[in-house]
Amino acid sequence: MESLVMLKYRIIIHVLEIFFDYRNTDI
Repeated sequence: MESLVMLKYRIIIHVLEIFFDYRNTDI
């Protein structure tokens, strides 16, 4: 259970990082 939550959190953080990086590059 804890592992699943951690994995979900890591995925969300990774997606956010990519999204922010993409926006930063776009600007």
